[in-house]
Amino acid sequence: WGYWYPTIQEWQWKRTLSYWISVTFFEGSLFFTLSSFLACYSGHLGHIRSALTTWGYAAGKVHYFACTYLMCVETINMTNADDDGSQGKRRQIRKLNGEPETDPEETESSDASSTAEDECRDGSTRKFYYWPFHWRTALSNLKRLGVGPWPYLASVAYFIGVWVFAI
Repeated sequence: WGYWYPTIQEWQWKRTLSYWISVTFFEGSLFFTLSSFLACYSGHLGHIRSALTTWGYAAGKVHYFACTYLMCVETINMTNADDDGSQGKRRQIRKLNGEPETDPEETESSDASSTAEDECRDGSTRKFYYWPFHWRTALSNLKRLGVGPWPYLASVAYFIGVWVFAI
């Protein structure tokens, strides 16, 4: 039973946007591939032809839409471990490992200007953006990381492309 349950590292990986981007992209690709293959033999499918081809394409499109949306959200909110949200993440990891939540070496500064609405779920005060077109935030975060604008531009191009082909 030791290998039956996921490790803490595997559990944390499956809670990331990168994991869900790869899963939805893979599933969307499977839907498109199987639907395209079955469309080649549409004469043999009979009355279930549209269910296996047209609806398979639609399911692939939904997965691609979710994937590209998550790509935009991930690039907008991209930070490194030294950013302000790291203290809350460290606290969350200690909590998952069963360690005490407060570290004596860690000094927490209380900022009077931060409100409860600004706090993230992990205890940090960094705001999480869901709208895929927060381009100023994305470009400033990527510039701070030294990456440049290309990850955001690529994810927005994919996102817009999925919408254009959906029409």
